[in-house]
Amino acid sequence: LFELNVDFYTRLIPYAEEYDIKVAMENMWQHPGMISHSTCSRPEEMIRYVEAVGNDSITCCLDIGHAILVREKPDDFIRALGNKRLSCLHVHDVDGINDSHTMPFMGIGRWGEVMASLAEIDYKGDLTFEVGEGYFTGKPKELFYDYTVLLAKTGRHLINMYEDAKANSDE
Repeated sequence: LFELNVDFYTRLIPYAEEYDIKVAMENMWQHPGMISHSTCSRPEEMIRYVEAVGNDSITCCLDIGHAILVREKPDDFIRALGNKRLSCLHVHDVDGINDSHTMPFMGIGRWGEVMASLAEIDYKGDLTFEVGEGYFTGKPKELFYDYTVLLAKTGRHLINMYEDAKANSDE
């Protein structure tokens, strides 16, 4: 699996360079009866992949919820990857059992630790919400706007947590 993926990502390099884009590998999990580790689900494995490919066009996307599901602490994952390797995030929360893609603070994620570790590595990428459509399925359409407002406020709160952690680390 490692060799197959390294070959796959290596073949993407010319296209990434031609179009001036980054290709990010994501930490994943498997579900053979219960959620378990899979490709890049541990920081050391993701680092091994990126180093084997050896090109700045190939980078890392940390899925916060996936890390939680396989019992990896997202803050430790973030520190291990550092800001050179970590270029994007999938931000969502989980209940520890299902890949439920809920908003931050609606599951078991430790968002203070996550934002502090991002500040510690001087993360410059985006916080990309990956919240599930399940929030909308079967719900009154009149609530969609309010849901998106809450999601925007949650994003702003996370950014404020990051900025506070940066300010405190500079003191």
